[in-house]
Amino acid sequence: MRILKIALPVPKSTLFSYSLPDNIQANGILLGRRVLVPFGKNNLIGVVVETSESAGDEKLKKIIRILDDMPVLSENLLKLTKWISEYYFCSWGIALKAALPEGLSVKSITKVKLMKDLSDEDIYLLSKKAPKRASILKLLKEHSGSLNLTFIESKLNSSSLKSQIESLVKAGIISIESISGKQIAPKIAKAISLSELFQSNANFLDDLKHLEKKAPKQALLLSKLVQISQEKKYLLNKEVQDLFNINSSVIKELVKKGFIKEIEIEIERGESTSEKNNLSKRNEIELELTTEQKDCLAFIIRNINNGITKPILVHGVTGSGKTLIYFHAVKYVLDMGQTILILVPEISLTPQLIDRFQHVFPNQVAVFHSKMSVGARFDSWKSILDGTKRIVLGVRSAIFSPLKNVGLIIIDEEHEPSYKQDAPEPRYNARDVAIIRAKFENSIVILGSATPSLESMENARNSKYELLEIKDRADGARLPQIKIINTKDARKSCRMYGSLTEDLLIKIEEKILKKEGVILFLNRRGFAPVLECPECGFIPECDQCSVPLTYHKKSNKLNCHYCGKIYHTWSTCPSCGSPVLSEIGFGTQRIEEDLITYFNERNIKPVIQRMDLDTTATKGSHREILTNFSLGHTDILVGTQMVAKGLDFERVTLVGVINADLQLYQPDFRATERTFQLITQVSGRAGRTEAKPGEVIIQTSHPENFAVKHAVNNDYSSFFDNETEHRKSADYPPFSRFCIIEFSGKDESMVENKSQEFFSFLPKKSSSVVVYKPFSPYIFKIRGSFRKLIVLKNIKEFDSGGKELRKYLTFALKEYNLKSASQKVRIKIDIDSFLSL
Repeated sequence: MRILKIALPVPKSTLFSYSLPDNIQANGILLGRRVLVPFGKNNLIGVVVETSESAGDEKLKKIIRILDDMPVLSENLLKLTKWISEYYFCSWGIALKAALPEGLSVKSITKVKLMKDLSDEDIYLLSKKAPKRASILKLLKEHSGSLNLTFIESKLNSSSLKSQIESLVKAGIISIESISGKQIAPKIAKAISLSELFQSNANFLDDLKHLEKKAPKQALLLSKLVQISQEKKYLLNKEVQDLFNINSSVIKELVKKGFIKEIEIEIERGESTSEKNNLSKRNEIELELTTEQKDCLAFIIRNINNGITKPILVHGVTGSGKTLIYFHAVKYVLDMGQTILILVPEISLTPQLIDRFQHVFPNQVAVFHSKMSVGARFDSWKSILDGTKRIVLGVRSAIFSPLKNVGLIIIDEEHEPSYKQDAPEPRYNARDVAIIRAKFENSIVILGSATPSLESMENARNSKYELLEIKDRADGARLPQIKIINTKDARKSCRMYGSLTEDLLIKIEEKILKKEGVILFLNRRGFAPVLECPECGFIPECDQCSVPLTYHKKSNKLNCHYCGKIYHTWSTCPSCGSPVLSEIGFGTQRIEEDLITYFNERNIKPVIQRMDLDTTATKGSHREILTNFSLGHTDILVGTQMVAKGLDFERVTLVGVINADLQLYQPDFRATERTFQLITQVSGRAGRTEAKPGEVIIQTSHPENFAVKHAVNNDYSSFFDNETEHRKSADYPPFSRFCIIEFSGKDESMVENKSQEFFSFLPKKSSSVVVYKPFSPYIFKIRGSFRKLIVLKNIKEFDSGGKELRKYLTFALKEYNLKSASQKVRIKIDIDSFLSL
């Protein structure tokens, strides 16, 4: 009997053994293939990670079916997900699930059916004892036939009805059935190609000439197919109609004559890019490299040729042309017959970067980001697995791309916190996982940034990484002139208009009259952070989270940016009845309104566009906003951190930082680092060419802060020395790793008790791990669940790889699960946490 060890997407870290039935033929390698297996009362999809032979005396459940003809996860990806499960404390099955696209899942649907004819009185009597069960039965009675369990849960506004369903099944009142749905299918489109008869016709030119006289549209279509027959071999029916204005009757006539044939082909789903909305107008690989760029590229190629795989940190000032170096390195590796993975931190960066890479490497780039449809992501994944696309460009989940023979991994803007996943599991950092994948693939990895993370720079300083520096901008451009405006002084002298200083507004007016581009950065969306009653001080808060609600003026709604709940605004204060609620603070909506009001008074009508989570929610919105700005249809782009990095537009000559202090005093030890990075990065959007020098105006109430001062002077080295001195004295990262254990639940006292019990299982005296007592974070309630945190500080000097930390955590988890665990309290372990306390 053949035994398969399956990793399933469940919290348990154990592997599950199943037998391979005689009626299922398993040809080829089984490792890395998905199987459908029975698990409890449901069917689950797992991945085969081990196989063995048995005498056949074991009583094991049989797999239902093998879902793949070939492995969908390579040996290296199996190794990588195993490492992730061990390092980030999640099951191997959950890590494997994260590595596969959603479209590959075979959905397991649970159907619920009423088995007894119940009267209204029966349901009413049950509601007195068990209201949830009564609600389930009432819903089933109202609908004939069976209902999906997910439908029942949504109707009853409950995330889990498992215990109630099980009780009703035991009582014989209902039955449940698990049905396996289908995985996403390839998209099929109709196309036309030359028939074999026409291709073998030696006199086809005569036929074309004859057609030109009698049916010119048929001749046009036929000639186009002849032109492309050596390369593409077919035209989509949609292309025929859109490009040549030829209808289906023309196609039918040519089919009837035997000149062409209709076929069905698989096509990729995804966003189409026309010449009009393309954000790249030139093939950048043809540009001349600067001396610094040449030296940097030569070092990378030398390491590739010599098989040296030590990670390379490229620290180049904004506008230094790091992307151009990437292009040449990618081309070199492609020419060697290998594949490339490029990670970017934000989907807002991808439209422009996609176009730039596709211009240089047409039809070779597969794209991954969260705004793509499930079908489009599946198509991208399949094109990588099939080997038809050899370059992958995407956000953090692209780290799991099924590339074979990987020769190069690039992590652009490596300092970005968005590389770290907070939820769901696994809570991995794609930058760090990329380093590990490069080891398994025996490939080179490049980390690029104008403001490297302290962790990466420390690794470069202690020779774990190679450090390459580019100190000058490309194309003869200079770094922008930066001016600081003290908003405290501006307010005192009445030189502010809402949240904008007079100096900044004068500069904005100057630039828009010249038709030059302006970017204004504020890392807070909405109109105002909070509303406040001036009479009693009442501030509206979310009833599910311990945070004030953000006011969005356009919709006249109050939004919780943590749980997403939306509230109507009050006409009077609900606390004291005052008729006025004042707007306190400002967000991107407020900046937009202040600009419109200010310029209307001067009879100037600039086109203003916001770029934040509110304006980029729909498909294609990122590209549309950036295209309008690139073409000069938008004068002022107001945005959150989406506009702070990666954007490269020649027309931008002014950047305004509305409030440089916004992140400076957050309850986060990385606050100064992030402030420095954001100011430096957004300032770098200005003056990208020699012809159009840039200016930056920074509004701040704390111009003396060292993060602000070093950012203004573009002095990364001094900032690094200053900040690492503070971090080292406190044993903060990069000299330690933070592990945060979060406990959450609806019962506040139970959450407190369970956190204390877990704390009792952790070491109290250790040189390598410092444990802090459970405490309530600043935001102590999210989505109705109370939170307690335990922080563990793992000192790298005594435990460089985190082995001791994992040992202590494994022991504590085992003891907790044996003695204390409760389904009413969730526990979340976050290694190398980026969580603000």
